[in-house]
Amino acid sequence: MLELEKDDNGSRQGKSRFTSLDYPCDFGMVNVRMTYDSGVLTVVEYPSHDNTDCRCETEASFIIENVPEGDLMLRIYHGDTSGRYDVGTPGYSGRIEFVGGRMSVPY
Repeated sequence: MLELEKDDNGSRQGKSRFTSLDYPCDFGMVNVRMTYDSGVLTVVEYPSHDNTDCRCETEASFIIENVPEGDLMLRIYHGDTSGRYDVGTPGYSGRIEFVGGRMSVPY
């Protein structure tokens, strides 16, 4: 699940959180990279390490700067330890709309 809540002070900043990420137990750190272009917000989450066979569930909180106004297309990807991902297989892809300054999507 990805949850995003816009700050209500007009800053266009959003508090975001991934819940229930399935990561290798030695993941080290959850990295998040975001881009916004032509109405599409792309979020890539990826581990720092992946050298073990065991899996763990973790969460990650982060800030999105300059949250676009109105509805937008959101694409979420899981990347390798270098942040590379397959653009053809997003973990989530869909149009989203903030309701009361909040939104959440299954991921």
